[in-house]
Amino acid sequence: MDGRASVMTPTPPDVRYSLSGEEGEIVPSGMRGSNAISRRSAGSMRLIVGLVVGGVAAFAGVLLWGKYLPKDQPASDSVADPRVTELLDAGEKALRDGDLEAANEKFVKASGIDEKNPRVMKSLARLAVVHADMAWLELRVLSADDRGRDKVRERLRAAVDRAQKAADRAQASAKDDPEVARLMLDVKRISGDVGAARKLAPTVKGLASYESDYALGALDMTEQNLAPKAPGWTDVIDRLTKAADGEEGLGRGRALLVYAAALAGDMSRARGALDRLSKLARPHPLEADLRRFLDRVEKGESPTLAIEDLPSVPTPGGSGTPGDPQLKIAQEALSKGQYAKAEEIYRDIVAKEQNNAEALFGLAQASLSQGKAVPAKAFLERAVKANGSHAPAILALANIKWDGGEKSEAVALYKRALDLGITGKAAELATSRTQALAPSAGSGGSTQPTSTTEPTSTGEPPPEQPPDPTTTGPSDVPPDL
Repeated sequence: MDGRASVMTPTPPDVRYSLSGEEGEIVPSGMRGSNAISRRSAGSMRLIVGLVVGGVAAFAGVLLWGKYLPKDQPASDSVADPRVTELLDAGEKALRDGDLEAANEKFVKASGIDEKNPRVMKSLARLAVVHADMAWLELRVLSADDRGRDKVRERLRAAVDRAQKAADRAQASAKDDPEVARLMLDVKRISGDVGAARKLAPTVKGLASYESDYALGALDMTEQNLAPKAPGWTDVIDRLTKAADGEEGLGRGRALLVYAAALAGDMSRARGALDRLSKLARPHPLEADLRRFLDRVEKGESPTLAIEDLPSVPTPGGSGTPGDPQLKIAQEALSKGQYAKAEEIYRDIVAKEQNNAEALFGLAQASLSQGKAVPAKAFLERAVKANGSHAPAILALANIKWDGGEKSEAVALYKRALDLGITGKAAELATSRTQALAPSAGSGGSTQPTSTTEPTSTGEPPPEQPPDPTTTGPSDVPPDL
C-alpha cells in the first residue's frame, strides 16, 4: 500500500525530467525547448549540405556520361561483337593476299552477325570495288574483236551497280570517313563519272595509304587519256608505282601499272610491272590478258581508253539543252577562237552533269580545234551515248571513225544521222560515204568514196550550205566537227 502511494505521488515541476536527445540522454524539462530548436537547426543544415553535395555529384555524372558515352552512338560501335572483329580481320587479310573468295566468305559471315556495323559495310564495299575495278581493267585490255567482250561488259555493269550500292550503304553509316570517300572515288571513276571522282580527291589526298595512291593514280590516268587537261604521265606512273610497292598479294596496283605504262608508251616499265605481277604467290586473274595486251601493243596496236564501254547511266536531263546560259557563253567563246576559255566552261558543265551532250560536243569541238583528236573522239562517243539523237555529235563521230579506218562503224553512224533528217552538204557526205562502202560492206570498208564533197585529210570541212530557215534541228550540221 505504501509502495503504491509513493509511485503515484506527483513530482514537483521544477525537478521533472524527460527522455530526449540521442542515446537516451536524460534532459531536464526546463531545457527541452532550447535543445530541440538546436537539434532541428543542425538537422536542417545536414539536409541542405547533403542536397548540395548530391546535386554536384549528379551534375558531374551527367557531364561524364555525355563525354564518354554519346547517346547517339550505335551499340555495334560501342560494344563490338568479338566474333565480328575476328571475321573482319581475317577477311581483310584474305583481301590483301588476293583471296577474294575467302574475303567474301568472312565479310558475309560478319554481316550476318551485325549487318549495321560500319566496319562491316565498309569492308563489303571495298571488296565490291575491287571486283568492279578488275572487270573494268579486263575490258580495257581485251582486243576489240574478242568474243568475250560483251560478257565482260555486262559483268562490269553489274559489278559497278553492286559497288555503288555498297559504297552508298557504307557512306550512310560513316558519312565523314575518308576511307569511304576513297571507295566512292573509285566507284565514280570506274563508272565514268570522272568529274564527281575528282571532287572527292582532296579528301582522299589527306589519307596516306597505298590504296589512296592507287585511287588517285587511276583517276589521273583516266583524265590523262580522256581529257586535254591532265596531271601528266609522270605523275600517273609515280602514284601507281607507290601503290604497287605498298600493296601485298592483291596485285591491283601492279596490274594497273602494266596498263598505264603501256598507255604512256613505256613498254619497259610495263613489262617490269607484269614480271612483278607474275611472281605473286597467288596468280592474278588478268595476268594472261595483260601479257597478250602488251604483245599486241608491241606489234603496233594503239592502246586507248575507249569511252563507249564505260557503264555510266545517263542522268535525268543529261542530254543538255542548247538554251542553257553557260552553254551559250561557251559557244560564243568557241566561235571567237577562244578555245581554252570554251573548254573550261564546258568542263565545268560536265563536272556538274556528266552526260550533258551539248557540253560534251562542245568539248570535242574545243579539243579538235587545238589538235587533240583522241580526247575529241572520246567526248563525241560520250555525247552520242548520252543523247542518241544528237545529230551533230553522231555525224562528227562518223567522220572521225571514217578517217581513222573504222569505216563500217562510220557508215552505221552516217545512217543514223540520215535517219534523223540531216540535210544539205552533211546529208550529201553521209549518203556518198554510205553508198561508197555498200558494195564491200563485209570487207572492212577498204573502198574509198569518190565524192568531191568529202573533207580533205586535214579534216577541213567543205563549204556549208546555208541552213533552210523553214527547218529546225540538224539541217545546218557541218560535215566535220
